[in-house]
Amino acid sequence: MNIDGIKVAQTVGITAATAFAGFNWTYSFALIPGILFQSPDTSEEERLLIARWRKGYNTGYRVSGPVCALSAVSFGSLAWLSNPYSTSARNKYIAAAVLLPSVILVHTFVHMRSLLGALCLRAVKLAPESAEVTRAEGLAKGEARTLEIERATSTKEMVRLWGKYNLWRSFTGLAGALLATYASLELSFELGAASILFA
Repeated sequence: MNIDGIKVAQTVGITAATAFAGFNWTYSFALIPGILFQSPDTSEEERLLIARWRKGYNTGYRVSGPVCALSAVSFGSLAWLSNPYSTSARNKYIAAAVLLPSVILVHTFVHMRSLLGALCLRAVKLAPESAEVTRAEGLAKGEARTLEIERATSTKEMVRLWGKYNLWRSFTGLAGALLATYASLELSFELGAASILFA
């Protein structure tokens, strides 16, 4: 029985999923209200707003992906390590490993796709020097829905909507962390709490 491997994977996976949830929660409840605080009444204020959003988005893009992957790999490892001891815990770890990256990808690349593309188009137009270009900035740029949103929606409203939709990512990370925590407690009782928690 690889108790040390299980404890390390539990700690890394749950911490990474919780950190992912925290990053996205912070972006939606601290960064977005902070940059929306001053209404962009002039073109310079609008340029600063989209430049700040773009910088925050690109930072989150670089940080969140690896953290999400680390969590999924840890939960997948836990599913494999717990298999001989608890089928129920194994299934919960598998669900947590699949939930986080799959829901994030579907949410980002389907639900948020046009809005994200419109924001990136606006950033390129108003603040091309504001940050390096990431691969995600090419998402949906030429699509009709993206162009319609970019043409019809103010920068402030697009940033506000992005903060609202981004909040769902934090709930997904939290759900993965809670599911894995439940599986970890279940596994610890299956193996004997002392052997997992205090060994």
